[in-house]
Amino acid sequence: LAESRRPVNAPHFPRFRVVRWFGLATALGILAVSASRGAGNEPAATVKFRVFSLRPVSNLAFRSAPEAAPEPLEFHPTARSRVYATPAGGPISFVESDSGRVVAEVPAPSTAGEMLVIFRPKAGGSSFRADYEVTVIEEAANRHAAGQLAVLNLSSLHLRGQWNGRTVEVNPGWQSLER
Repeated sequence: LAESRRPVNAPHFPRFRVVRWFGLATALGILAVSASRGAGNEPAATVKFRVFSLRPVSNLAFRSAPEAAPEPLEFHPTARSRVYATPAGGPISFVESDSGRVVAEVPAPSTAGEMLVIFRPKAGGSSFRADYEVTVIEEAANRHAAGQLAVLNLSSLHLRGQWNGRTVEVNPGWQSLER
């Protein structure tokens, strides 16, 4: 009888295997749950934008999705507006605040960024039905180097002026001027 007893310090193999496999399964389960939680916590990319118009604009709002509630826009006569934000990837619809009619739409970039949306009334539009042409300008901080001036000529004219003590010609569209 004494010979059939196992030593006190010898592991009991079936119980030892069960505990080891249970511990391994628990650790894998915890890792899987924490990995799935980490994947869903990434913030969605956001596009930030400002609006501007040379002419007064009122009664305008934007929607970041068709089912989203319109958020009113505030235009300033001599400056860009405050910053508005919308999820990246979908179109940004500009609507009349009272009727919800879409007056302009721009695609939002698929990645985060900043842009300026310039509104111009469409040629031939009536005072009762305001539709707008929009120009979207990327406003990334690194778009232009220090000492550069970005000029957007919205006319079809070739303009000439003085900058930094020299004569410069500004063609229609975007142009960067260097010192």
